[in-house]
Amino acid sequence: EVTLGERLQNETRKHPFTVSMQYNFLLPLGLMGDITKHGHEAALSFTAQNYLFSHSIFGAVLSYMNFTGKSHEIKFLHVIPVSVFAGYHLQLNSRFALQPSLGGGVSFISMRYYPYDNEETTKLTNEFKPFAFINLAGLYSINNSFSVALECKLQSMIEPNGILPFLGFGISGRYRL
Repeated sequence: EVTLGERLQNETRKHPFTVSMQYNFLLPLGLMGDITKHGHEAALSFTAQNYLFSHSIFGAVLSYMNFTGKSHEIKFLHVIPVSVFAGYHLQLNSRFALQPSLGGGVSFISMRYYPYDNEETTKLTNEFKPFAFINLAGLYSINNSFSVALECKLQSMIEPNGILPFLGFGISGRYRL
C-alpha cells in the first residue's frame, strides 16, 4: 500500500512547480518600528522543487506591503519587493513538512511624508533598495495538489546607513501545477 507521503513525493517528481498566494501581518523592528506601525503583505510566488538536487526549492516572489506612519511626519510607506529564493523541503511525515528558505532582490519603496513639520503639504519619495529575507514555512498537505502553510519571515530593506527590519507572520495556500 502506498502512503500519502510517497504519493506526494511522486507528485513532486511529476509536477515540481507550485504557485502560492500568501498574506502576512508585518511587525516592524528597530528603525522601521520607530517610523511605522504594523503593516500587511500580499504575495504571489512561483516555486520549483527538486530542481538541482533532491528536496531543493527555488523560486521567485512578488509582494506588496503597506505600512502606516507611526509619527505625524510619515503618512504611509508602500513597498513592492521582487525576490528570488532558495531553500530545502524537509518532509516530516505523510502530511507535514518544513521549508526553510533564504532570498533577496530589489524593492520599490514609495513614502509620503510631511517635510519640516508642515502639516499642510506632503512630499512623495520613490526609490529602489536591496531587499533580503529568511523564511520558515510549516506545510500541511490537504491532498496531492493543495497545501496550506503557516510562515514566519524576517525581512529587511537595506540602506547605506543600516537595515530596516520587520517580522512577518502569515498563512499561504499552495497549488501544485
